[in-house]
Amino acid sequence: MGHKVKKIAKEFKSFTPEQIVEAQELETIEICGESLSSDDVIITVRSKIPELAIKGNLAVKLDTEITPDLRMKYVVNEFVASVQQERKRQKLNVEDKIELSYSTYSEFIREVLWEHTPHINSELLVQKRTVLEPQCSVRLGNDKDDVVVFALKKV
Repeated sequence: MGHKVKKIAKEFKSFTPEQIVEAQELETIEICGESLSSDDVIITVRSKIPELAIKGNLAVKLDTEITPDLRMKYVVNEFVASVQQERKRQKLNVEDKIELSYSTYSEFIREVLWEHTPHINSELLVQKRTVLEPQCSVRLGNDKDDVVVFALKKV
């Protein structure tokens, strides 16, 4: 069978997805005049579509579309996480109330942060919004304007 290995491999590569599933379920398969058992063959299926995972006769496709709602949640979560990191850097306690100041050139981010002010204030224990000298910045998107600069201090 050694001289037929390349021919057998070429035959396997031409299989349709249905033939691959069928081959995985059979105990033996006839290819190029050779009878091969499941011990003789290891079938590995790789999808050319990164969002598609195939295992046996099961296929799962991930929806990777970034909806406006998902982007909004990302912006809020990343902003909150960045402020929390700055709190930690300043050695503030979790229960310390803060003053918070931020600005951005991105209208989208400005609107998202404004719309989610109650949630942000609650998560970060913001007592008041104020104007402080910027201390940090965080990029919340791919556009050059998707940067937020912010500052905080303990109340």
